[in-house]
Amino acid sequence: MIRIAVGIGWDRAVAWGYAVCVLSAVWDSGGDTGWPGPGPAPAAARRLAPLVAE
Repeated sequence: MIRIAVGIGWDRAVAWGYAVCVLSAVWDSGGDTGWPGPGPAPAAARRLAPLVAE
């Protein structure tokens, strides 16, 4: 298993990143974020999704 610098596995880090992106997208959907459009979180979540599914 690959370990990243903080001492957790790669798969766990990717899953955490995906969860944070989804949570951020949910928060952004409820108010004024200053982003023109949906912001970067949904795009990042889409890029991480295939890595979580592995």
